[in-house]
Amino acid sequence: VDKSELVNNLLYRITIPQLGIAAFDFLDSTDMNDWAILAYIKRWESNKKSKKLYVGGWEYVWVNYNRLITSLPLIHILSKNSISKRIHKLEKLGLIDKYLSEDNTLYLRLTELADSVFDFNTEGPDGVMFEMDSYSR
Repeated sequence: VDKSELVNNLLYRITIPQLGIAAFDFLDSTDMNDWAILAYIKRWESNKKSKKLYVGGWEYVWVNYNRLITSLPLIHILSKNSISKRIHKLEKLGLIDKYLSEDNTLYLRLTELADSVFDFNTEGPDGVMFEMDSYSR
């Protein structure tokens, strides 16, 4: 691997919402690779340079699978087919929605459930701690 190419392409930081994953009962159905992919999609959703599409009031973002593979070398996924299988799994779990445009371009978005996992905090707005059991699916 060419280190200069790697430095210019990799995702610098990956945020894994471990507490939210546990609270929403995703420990057994997902792994670190799934959450790294979700974090990557989340990053593109907030990127002003990303290619976006608006459908039914929802914002979808185009994710280049080759760039995803290059940006996340720690997940050791080297094929677009392997990414496609992960995306399908994440859709079945209700963590992402997919939209296939007329030109056959696949767009993705994190669902409200995924956003809730990433944003989970055990302390409510009034400072009261939430009970973890009340947050399982």
